[in-house]
Amino acid sequence: MRREPGNAVAHRELAGLHLTAARRARSAGESEITWRADLVEAWQHYAHALDLDPSDRRTRGYLGCTLVELGGPPGAAEKQLADAGPGPWQACAAGR
Repeated sequence: MRREPGNAVAHRELAGLHLTAARRARSAGESEITWRADLVEAWQHYAHALDLDPSDRRTRGYLGCTLVELGGPPGAAEKQLADAGPGPWQACAAGR
């Protein structure tokens, strides 16, 4: 990220790695502190990526999933998911 801090795709992909790591850690029974830290990292990178490219539906959809996983502010996840529309992120969002 130091080389291209303004690269929305790089932030989105890094966020995806953190989201995947969080879900794996939770499934493996690791401590909540461990997997929630990854979710927070995912949220931060998705939010930054969305600031850089507000039209990226994939970022918006997976940000919605991350907010679902974090138990974010009421309505925040639903708004991101609705704005993203249909896509592969619907599978992770269904796990509410």
